[in-house]
Amino acid sequence: MKNLKEIYQDRYSYLRRGISLYSAQLGGWLFCVVLLISLAFTLNYGWGRWIMFFALGFAYYATVFASAWDMGFRDSNRVKFGHIQKSYATGFKIGAIGNIFWWVMILSMFIAKLGYGYNILIIFKWLAPPVWPVINMMCDSMYLFNFDWWMLLVILIAGSMITVISGVSYILGYNEIIPMHKLMYTKSKKAQNDESFYDPRFKK
Repeated sequence: MKNLKEIYQDRYSYLRRGISLYSAQLGGWLFCVVLLISLAFTLNYGWGRWIMFFALGFAYYATVFASAWDMGFRDSNRVKFGHIQKSYATGFKIGAIGNIFWWVMILSMFIAKLGYGYNILIIFKWLAPPVWPVINMMCDSMYLFNFDWWMLLVILIAGSMITVISGVSYILGYNEIIPMHKLMYTKSKKAQNDESFYDPRFKK
């Protein structure tokens, strides 16, 4: 049975690629911190929270998407050459490893809500910036005892988006699908079809 060091040294292992996903998250986190410091005042307003929700989410998850997409793209070639077996679940497994840190913090908040741990809400907000606006929309308090259980459940769901985005982007990368290119191609195709119906005789 392989030990952790041997598993990590295997470049195809979920552990190694899950850890690389943390590197991508670090880049997104640094970008989010800059946004938070620059636009922190917007979190005091309803409209500002929505703006920050989309801005922080895009800044953070774009790095996760890019990293998992690249893994899927590379794996498609590895499957063709018989190095690994095809599995669409790979992205979700890697994403789950990349989500462990958030899940541990959320579990700590559940324990604190029961009265057996420390209130790490502020720490969680800074370490998981995309979820910060969601938390503020539900409750402005800094103390977990003011949160209802359903609010913590929402935080858990919101905090699990790394797994979902990683899984979906891996599948897109495996199939070499770039959403932005697809959208641009669709618009271009529509424009070409419109031109094909153009008749100069109807020109005014």
